[in-house]
Amino acid sequence: MLRAARLGARFLFTLEDRTRSQFDNAREAKVALRLAPRLRLLELRQLAEETEAAEAVKAMASAGLLEVFEPHLEGKLDLASLEKLDRYRRLVEQSAGKVDSFGLFLYCLARKLSSAERAKLRDQVGLPASEASAWAGLEKRAKALQKAVAGKQAEVNSRLFKTLASQDPAVALFLMAFSPLQSVRERVKSYFAELRPLAGSLNDKDLEDLGFKPGTGKFAAARGAYLALKLDGKIMEKADAAKLLAEYL
Repeated sequence: MLRAARLGARFLFTLEDRTRSQFDNAREAKVALRLAPRLRLLELRQLAEETEAAEAVKAMASAGLLEVFEPHLEGKLDLASLEKLDRYRRLVEQSAGKVDSFGLFLYCLARKLSSAERAKLRDQVGLPASEASAWAGLEKRAKALQKAVAGKQAEVNSRLFKTLASQDPAVALFLMAFSPLQSVRERVKSYFAELRPLAGSLNDKDLEDLGFKPGTGKFAAARGAYLALKLDGKIMEKADAAKLLAEYL
């Protein structure tokens, strides 16, 4: 039943009459509530993995199935937050690859629930303590990162890149979607949309042509310096590189 709702949202299909009748009968009998916690958690993870997770959640709400996860969830959905998460996650994954955003999905899904209701959700799906802790600590970690990204040093692209490259992409994604500071949202967006693709386009052959031998400590230092100079817009042509690297190193 849960998968019919979730996959129906993804593939835009509807149930044929006989299956719809069976579905409705099972829903009235609350058959889905017989699921073991481990299976509820599995279905919740698959829901979070959907590219359009907000649409899948909406479909489950329409089918009256969200009580499988928490009885009050249907009446307290924050679909706007889920839609925002979907939108920004797609942008992040274009440059950072697959991001483990399950904790962030839970944050958005349960954003309007009380602390007691969030605890009920954790119990009903048997959420492991480590993941419950990561979910609960998400805002705290995001606030710490926000302070660093909002600082004056992060105005320089190479410093911003260094700060965010060492962080959990899901926490950076949280800031891009939900930080109250516009400057922070814009900087994180710039990191994923511009700086990471630029760093990914770095060609080691350029450094070899400048006389740096791969596998050496000097090559590694030159690569870091070259990347910083590129990120900060100081190297536009290869001719600029030799002079600037000499000064930098």
